[in-house]
Amino acid sequence: MKNVELSINFIFSLLEQCGFNSYDGEPITQLDHALQCAFLALHNNATSYQVIAALLHDIGHLLPSRELDMQSAWGIVNHGERGAIVLRELGFPESVTEPIRLHVAAKQYLCSVESDYFESLSDASKQTLQLQGGIFTLEECMTFKKESFWEQAVQLRRWDELAKDASISASIHPLEYYRSLMLYICRK
Repeated sequence: MKNVELSINFIFSLLEQCGFNSYDGEPITQLDHALQCAFLALHNNATSYQVIAALLHDIGHLLPSRELDMQSAWGIVNHGERGAIVLRELGFPESVTEPIRLHVAAKQYLCSVESDYFESLSDASKQTLQLQGGIFTLEECMTFKKESFWEQAVQLRRWDELAKDASISASIHPLEYYRSLMLYICRK
């Protein structure tokens, strides 16, 4: 039980200390983006796991950088995988970590299968798409759909793209609102 609380304290500390950095190329902070994404999940009747995945999906951007990380002007390119690995080590279940790991691939998938999705992306998302490997081929789409949590990753990606509105920060839940939900998930 103590390890779970320490893990969650670490996550909260990271979000509180680094979350006020600009969200790569967007008009909001990392923390505002995370809170908006979680808020969208909550108000779309998502599961507890999806809400926490939405909150933590970009945590890989906030972790200390390593020599092996591919960085760009828009942050760490492999942030989804990186965040998922760290969260798994901290005790979060696959139903949280896998959508996080796959949310970049979900953007590549959506751009391939929905003709208007690419146009709906922010300029920063379009730039990072190229750095992350570009739009999926048909074969890559089929491979992606074999992943156990691909549908949750696609939904997470949709919330991710919508959670960039500088005008709604005051109307969303504060970070502390999610602590008990994280404890519940990690103790299951």
